[in-house]
Amino acid sequence: MSDRFTTLKYKYNDDDIWRKIVSILPREVLDDLDQLKFEIHQPYEGYKEYLVIGKTNKILASASISEIVDDLVYWSIYKEI
Repeated sequence: MSDRFTTLKYKYNDDDIWRKIVSILPREVLDDLDQLKFEIHQPYEGYKEYLVIGKTNKILASASISEIVDDLVYWSIYKEI
């Protein structure tokens, strides 16, 4: 399942992205928020993927840029749960 949100190009920071991801997670995941890990993967230059990893090291959600149009950045959030 995926959700989308937008940010202004060059006007966002990592904390903004984490807040957006956490806002779509179900309550049962948020109950263990203190046990979640947040990681950023950059497999190649210009690409950034934000991962939320559960206490069993399973990826619960991820977010990455899906497209950029003019000054808007469209992000897709994928929930693995």
